[in-house]
Amino acid sequence: MQNIILMSNLKISGNDIRDKSGKKLGSIQGHDVRDASGKKLLSISGSDFRDASGHKVASLSGETVRDSSGRSISTLKDIKKEVDGLGGATLVAIWLAFLR
Repeated sequence: MQNIILMSNLKISGNDIRDKSGKKLGSIQGHDVRDASGKKLLSISGSDFRDASGHKVASLSGETVRDSSGRSISTLKDIKKEVDGLGGATLVAIWLAFLR
């Protein structure tokens, strides 16, 4: 049985991220979130999230997601309202790449 998770207008099926019509928007590959063409959008490095150039764009501090300046931009609780079924760093990475 494949795990399917609804995210607002997105669905996660296995490692693929798809829109409502089924078009592939991206995928999760190890610690990376990639777009449909395979280009890296974000990388998870411990509690930090880095863009394709390696620049820190956000971090997870307990239940709080902070931008690169340390300002709170969301919480895991709020993100879980948009992204059902996942948790932790993967949830935040998908939210940063596709919903924020």
